[in-house]
Amino acid sequence: MNTKEAFQKVRTLIGYDSKPMPSAVTDPLSFAEDLNIFYARFDTTNCSEECRALLETLPIPEPAHPAPFTVEDVRRQLSRCKPGKPPGPNGIQARVLKECTAELAPIMHSLFWESYKTASVPTLWKTSSIIPMLWGVNSRLTLLHSLLQHLEAPRNFARLLFIDFSSAFDNIQRHQMIQKLHHFDVPPLLIHWVHSAASQRVRVEPQVESYPGETVNLRCAFADKGDLQLTQVSWIWEPTDGPRDNIAVYHPDFGPSYPPSPFTGRISFPTPSLDNPSVVISDLKMTDEGLYTCEYAIYPAGNEQATTTLIMLAKPRNTAFIVTVIAGKKPVVVARCESADGKPPAQIKWVSVVNGNRTTTLKPGADNTVTVSSEYRLVPTPADNGKDISCVISHPTQDKPQSMPLKLVIEYPPKVTIVGYDNNWYVGRTNVMLTCQATGNPVLTSVTWKVLSGRMPDAVQVKENKLMVLKVDESVNTTFVCEVKNRLGVGKDQVTVVVSGAASQRVRVDPQVESYPGETVNLRCAFADKGDLQLAQVSWIWEPTDGPRDNIAVYHPDFGPSYPPSPFTGRISFPTPSLDNPSVVISDLKMTDEGLYTCEYAIYPAGNEQATTTLIMLAKPRNTAFIVTVIAGKKPVVVARCESADGKPPAQIKWVSVVNGNGTTTLKPGADNTVTVSREYWLVPTPADNGKDISCVINPPKVTIVGYDNNWYVGRTNVMLTCQATGNPVLTSVTWKVLSGRMPDAVQVKENKLMVLKVDESVDNTFVCEVKNRLGVGKDQVTVVVSAGLLWRHILSVLVLLAAIGLLIEHFISHTPSTGIVLHQEEPRAHCTSVRSDNGSEDFIPVPNSSQGTVG
Repeated sequence: MNTKEAFQKVRTLIGYDSKPMPSAVTDPLSFAEDLNIFYARFDTTNCSEECRALLETLPIPEPAHPAPFTVEDVRRQLSRCKPGKPPGPNGIQARVLKECTAELAPIMHSLFWESYKTASVPTLWKTSSIIPMLWGVNSRLTLLHSLLQHLEAPRNFARLLFIDFSSAFDNIQRHQMIQKLHHFDVPPLLIHWVHSAASQRVRVEPQVESYPGETVNLRCAFADKGDLQLTQVSWIWEPTDGPRDNIAVYHPDFGPSYPPSPFTGRISFPTPSLDNPSVVISDLKMTDEGLYTCEYAIYPAGNEQATTTLIMLAKPRNTAFIVTVIAGKKPVVVARCESADGKPPAQIKWVSVVNGNRTTTLKPGADNTVTVSSEYRLVPTPADNGKDISCVISHPTQDKPQSMPLKLVIEYPPKVTIVGYDNNWYVGRTNVMLTCQATGNPVLTSVTWKVLSGRMPDAVQVKENKLMVLKVDESVNTTFVCEVKNRLGVGKDQVTVVVSGAASQRVRVDPQVESYPGETVNLRCAFADKGDLQLAQVSWIWEPTDGPRDNIAVYHPDFGPSYPPSPFTGRISFPTPSLDNPSVVISDLKMTDEGLYTCEYAIYPAGNEQATTTLIMLAKPRNTAFIVTVIAGKKPVVVARCESADGKPPAQIKWVSVVNGNGTTTLKPGADNTVTVSREYWLVPTPADNGKDISCVINPPKVTIVGYDNNWYVGRTNVMLTCQATGNPVLTSVTWKVLSGRMPDAVQVKENKLMVLKVDESVDNTFVCEVKNRLGVGKDQVTVVVSAGLLWRHILSVLVLLAAIGLLIEHFISHTPSTGIVLHQEEPRAHCTSVRSDNGSEDFIPVPNSSQGTVG
């Protein structure tokens, strides 16, 4: 047997459950009255006369002051409320009474004292709701266990139902209760108050719900009349915002009467009698809501009454829709949900995998209806696009909550990634491909492939987002860029392809140099391994970020340096003009000097070769932070602002606080490509947050590589680069990389040190140091040029010396006669022999002749 299902059927049986289930009971009110009669069957004696006689012997005295119970007594009783106890007809949960004892105790004390003084208990206090509760679960489960064992046998069955309704019905013998209370010297005023609490004879339904246009039956009956004479019954209507009004009267001699009222023509007694003065109201309107009091005129006791609350319900119109937004840094409305013209107001909830906040507003409508609107806000990101979100609306007129599923629509510029490069492209490799993967909303409109060197290599074929190379050659040794556009902007990614087996890069420059306005920068250039090539001239060419290329400096060994007219005139120079060291120095730097600087050699007979340095101009920002004074509330507000003005590149700003909140960032372009970054901190302010610490941090790591002295040659030992870095908060990692991909075997890395025990050609590379902390990444790089070294110099010197000795021997042999030996003394003299070295220069070596003789 399923105990949960059985309990559910009991709740349905007495009409408490909001989800109706099939039941044999067709009239719940009649069924409840039958149960009442059943449980009162043990004593059907009318005791009203005895009660009246007993109470007449107990006159009500003037109440004593102060009250026999205090506010603290009321507070203590409220605090003992069990949170799980079901509510009464007013719907107030026991948890509310328990949690709000401090506020409710004084008010309820005044109400209790007024009721006690007058020995009168309000009708509403004597009205209750019958709610089935499951008790004694353990004992029931034990019995059920035994029964289940019984049912395991074939062809056995059992039927069980445990219901205890006895305490919910009236079977109190009031005259005996009065006698016992008096016997125990209970104060007469309290006895009268207890009798009033136990004397509810006019019976009505505490609450009735209905809809516009429908018909409602307001039931009324008088229980236990005894010898009392019921002379007349009246129905009185009290609207939510108006005076009381008689709407129906029945007298046994004169019949029914319907005084003029808003119900004229719509109200009637179906079976007019004093035993059943129920009324029916048809064609209901929203304005019919209110209190309906059934009041009996009784002889000789006077009037007694009970009140039914008619609640008019209006089924709302529910809608939900998505708001298309652009990805950003501030919370915006991404979805709206509305439940219009409902009564009571609907409850709206949001269900989503995306974190956000909801705001709800209520707008009064006609006939006491309410339109509930709810908005869902979040900081939209590209990753949120297409995520599920549902608006769930609950209302008493609905069998179950209505869920309206939606999908977020976040628009953002393209996000681009190039995939397919495996760091293993070599000359002769076939069928390699790069793929440009992009996402964006709205739809992508174009995909464009470019190369930084200018012209797309002939070996490359482009088809939409694919870049294919049928056979790799040296022309593919370049940087490929993929640009993707949609209506909101452009996204791009790039990958640098290094082709192994290709000719090495002989023009050496620093790939990237950073500097500041007003400072001086040294753009280095050198030509490695020229061999028999003739270097004819070197030129520096500047390509600004938004303009054409321009020659800015030229050096020729015969004609010297030249500086064509350009924005650098007067600020650029060759410190040591030569083809071996054509580095240039630019002074008094400006933000507009940023761009590409190409060092190009004119070479005979090979033609031109070049390499490019990127000059990045940095601007130190002005940093400020301040607190915004706010009032504690329920909505997120800005409590602090931080700004990093006129910086380049844009600063990275983060908040550090013990108070949970959200940061929003805005970027504002400035002069000379600078950017002002502003960041706000949002939270829901509470009194507990006052004085809490919050910090604005603008400090990613600053990195510098030291130790390179421009004199690394093959065979040199124990050289080292050191990565010096500062940052706050603490640095978390230091990483060394090389632009060519794989770290040379001659290199050893230990934390921020890069050591080379013995220099070889593999060290001829660009080394990059990256340092991270929680705020970002800082990096620096240095290009190492490895020269031939001292070993080759020594070998060259030995070869020159041997050549000189050979010439000297040849000289002696050529001047020696074949007969005799003649010895004579001459003045010392020097004989100069010219020897051409491998590098094309001439070394003059003096060979001394101390004597010369002839042997004859």
